[in-house]
Amino acid sequence: MDFEATRHIQPEMATTERLMWSGRPVQGLRFRREDVPTALFGLAWTGFAAWWTWSVWQEEADLIPTMMGGMMILIGLHQFVGRFFLDSYIRARTFYGVSDQRMVILKLVPARSVESLSLAELPDVTLETEGIDGGVIQFSPDVTVTVPGRGTRRRRRVRRRGPHFELESGARSAYEIIRRAQKDARD
Repeated sequence: MDFEATRHIQPEMATTERLMWSGRPVQGLRFRREDVPTALFGLAWTGFAAWWTWSVWQEEADLIPTMMGGMMILIGLHQFVGRFFLDSYIRARTFYGVSDQRMVILKLVPARSVESLSLAELPDVTLETEGIDGGVIQFSPDVTVTVPGRGTRRRRRVRRRGPHFELESGARSAYEIIRRAQKDARD
């Protein structure tokens, strides 16, 4: 059990619950395979916005278009690198817990939120191992949603990951604790 996670999760437990495991997600900057398209788009966007801003500034030196270009550069920089720092910041303030009754995902930013999943009603839990002892424990299947665009042909399908624990170490032991607790909750 992680001391820091226990300190944050314990107040969320009911008096009848017993905390069996606590942990935290992978810390630091994390680059995933699915980040490549967005990062490349952010790079192209930033390059174009910088070129456009420089051109406007050189020709007109008008404040409004130059400021608009600066905002576009910031948007591109966020897509290219800034979102990795934001993701790291959010994961540093996220805590996981497993009690004898439920799973808890506590996020302190952008606002305090608690996600609880009943062990008795939880569908099959899966473990995807990463590295030596890390991995992702998934509590529900990924959800594919259709994002509307302009016109019916411009709709696209986006895969969103359901509730999960993303652990740098101890994934297999946490998975075993969850499976035992799930079995006990169903009996």
